Amino acid sequence: MSSLPFMLTERDEDLLGVANRSDAMGVLAIWSARARDLVPHLTEQTTEARGFQILLEAFYLWEHFTKEQKEEPVSDERFSDFFLLVEQAFARIVGHQDKKWSLPGTRRVLARISEKPHISLTDYSWHLLGSQKNNGLWGLYRGAAQRAGLLTDDLSKLASTTFEIADRTSLMKGEARKSLFGCIKRALDGETVELANPQLA
Repeated sequence: MSSLPFMLTERDEDLLGVANRSDAMGVLAIWSARARDLVPHLTEQTTEARGFQILLEAFYLWEHFTKEQKEEPVSDERFSDFFLLVEQAFARIVGHQDKKWSLPGTRRVLARISEKPHISLTDYSWHLLGSQKNNGLWGLYRGAAQRAGLLTDDLSKLASTTFEIADRTSLMKGEARKSLFGCIKRALDGETVELANPQLA
């Protein structure tokens, strides 16, 4: 025990954070700073890698959706509406299947997990949050994704490398994508749409 004092250094007030009951030594600030060095785009608001995954999937799906609507072209101004519906679809189906949802909208998803999942722009009871656009993935994750180089500078589409990766790894292809697009098209026209295939995600 006599050697113990020689193992300790002087307290560095600049290094340690503010100690409190849950962080008695005040080292949480050190680990927080180190974590941001390692994963800079996971922040207090963008805490889930899955949030980035769904955001990028929605951007990827939009590019395919607009290409497939040749008879009735869709304005780029509808992209944010499309995004909200994709976010609702993933949240509602995952909540329905797994009985949990860890991204924005948890309370509303869990409140309706026993019901058949629906998506809607017009029926706000199916929105994931009050002001879903600002408080959901669209509002929280886009800026961080752009800073990470995953989106173009104007936040309008996937960066070219990101698109190539999404094209190889997306699970939303074939019949699953066709079914989702059919539901989204109806919802964009103002319907509240039941997601008939709960295996969609």
